[in-house]
Amino acid sequence: MPHVRNNVDIGEFNTDLQLPYALRVLDFQAAMQDVYDLFYDISSCP
Repeated sequence: MPHVRNNVDIGEFNTDLQLPYALRVLDFQAAMQDVYDLFYDISSCP
């Protein structure tokens, strides 16, 4: 089974949410993408 690199679906984020500490939805998107990339890299190791 080939490994597929996943991408964050930004359409699923609640953009109306008031986030604390000057956080942005983009910050959460970037963090989730980093985790997806980490799992992809781990799964791709021989």
